[in-house]
Amino acid sequence: MHRSKLFFTVFLFFLPNFALSEVKQVNSVGTSPLTCLIGVINGSYERRIKPEIGLGLNGFTWNYISSDWEFSILGIGPHGRYYFGKGNDGAFVGGSISLITYSWSGWGLSRSGSIMSLGGEGGYQWRWVNFYNELTFGLAMAGTIETSDGTSANVGSAIGGIGYKLGWYF
Repeated sequence: MHRSKLFFTVFLFFLPNFALSEVKQVNSVGTSPLTCLIGVINGSYERRIKPEIGLGLNGFTWNYISSDWEFSILGIGPHGRYYFGKGNDGAFVGGSISLITYSWSGWGLSRSGSIMSLGGEGGYQWRWVNFYNELTFGLAMAGTIETSDGTSANVGSAIGGIGYKLGWYF
């Protein structure tokens, strides 16, 4: 009981100091809460190596299981961004490389494989001290789908989308 009271006291005392500090934070983590509504768990990490340049890592996973079908997908990859505004707010452009693995089974069949993709994005980030939100427009082009049985197919397709992210700088 004493540990929980001590933790709660320390939490209440230090949280405002961390959340509202004016230190120039260079690391950030974020997630898209909208995709969580459909079961996609996602996140990103970014480090500003200069005020206008950020490098990071994106990742996501999604699993779907029904009575006769299962599907699982996992994606991870590095990304880079250039921020036009060197302050807290601003427009940005960026690019990424992703490796996506998938597996599915159902109706007596099962398959798995991987897909490499190249992506580009542009957007705007609003920042309030430690917290931020951003709106992003992106395009990804998939290359070759490799399957576990050794076959492959060149898909050469593109997909675009709009994204929204909430995050925290530290």
